[in-house]
Amino acid sequence: MNSRNYFFAVCLVTGLIFLVHLIRILSKWNAQVESFVVPMWFSWIALIVMGYLSYDSFRHWRKH
Repeated sequence: MNSRNYFFAVCLVTGLIFLVHLIRILSKWNAQVESFVVPMWFSWIALIVMGYLSYDSFRHWRKH
């Protein structure tokens, strides 16, 4: 896999995770892993991190 395809794949995956967290925040969905309830602030942090990673990989994809 060349670097152009790699950055495109990373952009898609992180972009989808970004969208899932955005939908969770807007819809106020509860998330639970076994007995642990995932707090909403976790989605805010994940939204920022995944948004940045998606943007940065898109930027690198456009360069190559």
